Amino acid sequence: MKIAAKFFLTGVLFFVPLGVIYAVWSQGEPVGMLGIPLLGGLVGMIGGLGGFVLPLLFGVLNDITGIWSSCFMALFVLILLSLGWMHTAIRRRERRLVAQPA
Repeated sequence: MKIAAKFFLTGVLFFVPLGVIYAVWSQGEPVGMLGIPLLGGLVGMIGGLGGFVLPLLFGVLNDITGIWSSCFMALFVLILLSLGWMHTAIRRRERRLVAQPA
């Protein structure tokens, strides 16, 4: 496979989940003309912040532990925290929707 095709495939695979964010957001909350650009900016800001902070964190963890795979341990903890937060938010939203009178 040519290198350009690999880059193209990688780009597609990285940006497919971005559409999911907008789909999930619009199902749960009513968004107007201001909501979608605001969400896009927020997603971009968080992505940029992650691209800045995570490499620094990986270097610090490598310096502290001396284990090269400590970055994967940090990602595992970050993913567990994110999953826990998402689970709690979804359960809270479901309880709120069930408690509302029809």
